[in-house]
Amino acid sequence: MKYYYTLYGLLIESMLPLPELLEVDASHQSTPADVRVILDRDQQYSLPDQKTQTAYLLQIPDVGRYFIDAGHEIIVQPDPDTSDVMIRLYLLGTAFGLLLYQRGLLPFHASSVETPHGAVLIAGNSGVGKSTTAAAFHQKRGYRLIADDVSVTYVEQGYPYVLPAYPQVKLWSNSLQMLELPSDHLQRVTSSDDKFAVPIRDGFLSDPTRICALFVLVSANVDDLHLMHLSYAEKVLVLQRQLYRIGLMRQVNPAVLPFDMAAAFLQHVQIARILRPQGGNSLDSVLELIEQSLTH
Repeated sequence: MKYYYTLYGLLIESMLPLPELLEVDASHQSTPADVRVILDRDQQYSLPDQKTQTAYLLQIPDVGRYFIDAGHEIIVQPDPDTSDVMIRLYLLGTAFGLLLYQRGLLPFHASSVETPHGAVLIAGNSGVGKSTTAAAFHQKRGYRLIADDVSVTYVEQGYPYVLPAYPQVKLWSNSLQMLELPSDHLQRVTSSDDKFAVPIRDGFLSDPTRICALFVLVSANVDDLHLMHLSYAEKVLVLQRQLYRIGLMRQVNPAVLPFDMAAAFLQHVQIARILRPQGGNSLDSVLELIEQSLTH
């Protein structure tokens, strides 16, 4: 059986159910899917051990192998005891990230929301609060979610845009408590994690949106919340460092950040760091700081 979904503006044909994604009726589709996901539990395909710009064999210990081919196909060979949850975790994360690079799109390790000024990307290291901040913007301001954790971008007529991902954020239990969200009926991301998948069906933006700002959250040895403006060189460095799974892509393409993308961000996007006290601070203060920055 085949399932059809939309993800990052692409039509996905999958042999594996992907309940996180938005399902579409492809019975009347006149064009083929942009991406095919082939589930090969019996390992009928012989996967070449390649790591090039157009073909990449991703091997995840105790999970399986993903062969990402030319931006159009992912062959999944899971290990015998791997759950569908774990298969999807790496498929929708690292495997799709590599496929998007192959298609000429640029994924950032960032969550994104729609604001009255345009799309805002919230980047930073794992655990710094990207998803929590995006969820707070949705809950407290009514801003629509565009993507959680991975924001996929492209350039059109010199302006950078972000593509819609799927209507879900992943939040740790302490973030759920901060947002006063019950976890009773939520699914854990993995059986061993204290992290939950939170569906956002009514507040999801399904259209590409022009990007107005990129903020990098940083936990720092400071007393107060602080917005740090950056030099031109620092902004370029931020763009490079916030790319998703950049270490894998640099193995096959050292010049991952295209000139047109860098130029579009530098010309049209506010890029800054937000330094947060290591002891934490109010989510409301972070939201207010971002909003104030957007209006100046």
